[in-house]
Amino acid sequence: MNKSALRLLFAAVVVASVLYVYLSSALMPDPVASHFGVDGRANNRMSRDTYRLFMTGMTLLIPLLLVLFQALLPRVLARFVSIPRRDYWLATPERRAQMLDYLERHTLISGLAPPLFFAGIQWLVVDANSRVPPVLNNTLFLAMGGLFVVWVISAGVSLSLHFRRAG
Repeated sequence: MNKSALRLLFAAVVVASVLYVYLSSALMPDPVASHFGVDGRANNRMSRDTYRLFMTGMTLLIPLLLVLFQALLPRVLARFVSIPRRDYWLATPERRAQMLDYLERHTLISGLAPPLFFAGIQWLVVDANSRVPPVLNNTLFLAMGGLFVVWVISAGVSLSLHFRRAG
C-alpha cells in the first residue's frame, strides 16, 4: 500500500474512532460507570462530560503522539532516532531516506491499534452502562487487551528486526 493510502487510512481510523467515542458517550448515563473490578462490576464513576473528554482525548492524542515521536521528530532531529544500527542508517542520504520512509509506514500501520483499542473499550463501556447495575464484559475486555498487547509487541519486534537485518 502506498504512503498516501496509509496516511488516509490512518486519518480515517483516527477520525472515525474519535467520532465514535465522542458521539456514543451521549448514550451513557450521567455519571458514567467508568471503572470496573475483576468481577466486571462498576466500582467507580465520573461525570459523562469528564469521561467524554478523557476518552476522546486519549483516542486522538495517543496515535498523534506516536506519529509525532516515531515518524516526524526523526525527520527534524536525528538525535531522536533510536533504532538498531542507527549510525549505518544515518550515514548516507539514501539510507536515511529509506529509514524515514520505513519509520513512517511502520508508524501509520502500528498507529491504527490505539484508536481501534479505545473505540473497542468505548463499545464495552457503553454496553456495560446499558445494564442495571453496570457490568463490563471482562472476557471481551481481556481479549481486546491481549490483542492490543500482542500488536504492540509485534510492532516493536518487527521494527527492530527490520533495522537489524536490512541493509
